[in-house]
Amino acid sequence: VDVAVQDIVRDYADGSFTAGARHYDLSRQGVDLVLPGLLSEKTQTSIQNNKTKLAAGEIAVPDSLAVLAEKYPELDVSGK
Repeated sequence: VDVAVQDIVRDYADGSFTAGARHYDLSRQGVDLVLPGLLSEKTQTSIQNNKTKLAAGEIAVPDSLAVLAEKYPELDVSGK
């Protein structure tokens, strides 16, 4: 939310604001760990490495539960 608010305020202030949906992901710094201090250094390093790969498109994230279930049949994606 912080990045989105900063972007909107900046765009409004410089006169370039346009209404509409904005999409924030790892590559746009739209998501991150909230409490990284609760994780071990090894886990934090692993997460950071994977964040970098995700943002660079080196790791593909399934875009639906159906694709996720097909790719990883061992996961229970039924929500039950």
